[in-house]
Amino acid sequence: MPRLYSLSKNHPIRIIEGNGFAYLTMVLKKCEVGDELKLAARVIVRLSSFIHGFEKKIKKAETIPVLVGIIETTDDKKLKYHCTRALSGIVANGDHKIYKQIVKSGAMNLLIKQFKTSTESDILKDIVKVLRNLSKSKQSAITMVDDGIVPFIVEKIKDVDIEHKIKANALSLMYNLAYVEENVPKILEEKELINSLIENFMSESHKVKKFSRRVLSILAHNDPALPKIFVDLHSKKNDVQELARFSLRHTPILYIKSKPAENRTFDETVDSITETKSEEEEKKERA
Repeated sequence: MPRLYSLSKNHPIRIIEGNGFAYLTMVLKKCEVGDELKLAARVIVRLSSFIHGFEKKIKKAETIPVLVGIIETTDDKKLKYHCTRALSGIVANGDHKIYKQIVKSGAMNLLIKQFKTSTESDILKDIVKVLRNLSKSKQSAITMVDDGIVPFIVEKIKDVDIEHKIKANALSLMYNLAYVEENVPKILEEKELINSLIENFMSESHKVKKFSRRVLSILAHNDPALPKIFVDLHSKKNDVQELARFSLRHTPILYIKSKPAENRTFDETVDSITETKSEEEEKKERA
């Protein structure tokens, strides 16, 4: 196994073509928890970057159900971490056939469950990546919302202790879910969502800010009633100015105009491609 691990760095395609996935899956099935099992998972992580075009080999080897089974049953945190990374790599680099295998293996429900309960940041990071990629499929996105994932995404993006990469991927996942029009009413049932998105829009992380804006924008364009919610939550002039100050000059923001809400049209209220000037800049121009 150590030799195979070394070969996987320089000759990954040869290993895949030589039924490497079948061998590695067999190791995962038969070995007890130990270094060899972890090493087999790490080899799959390396090979996962090169699987495009070899999806049939993964299906034939039944690699995905085996990885899912280990993630579900093992108490070994390192083994779970390596298997989650392997699954994340396979989903990220595979095609729609991989998505079908994930759903068929029951991994979707397991991953949602793990996302809801996991407190390990290393494992959570890869689970979010897998769910984000799976949510590109319309049916998968609907399934996730129906299974009640939205409150847990909000919980993650509200948590100040969660690192920015996880938040950015969670917000990207939310964007994919909101992109499906049927999901929007259920997503908006989450009371803390809008405030959480606006708080994250004010984040120092560029990616967190970017994906927060995207989610706010897609929700607003799918639900014409939403701008009034923004106005109700941030109706004071100071709040609007504060939101504007946190915008980057080259980052479009969801800008709420100062016109009274009842006299505003949807297009007037939300046109997220507006650049806002600070009070100081306006004073200089007037002078």
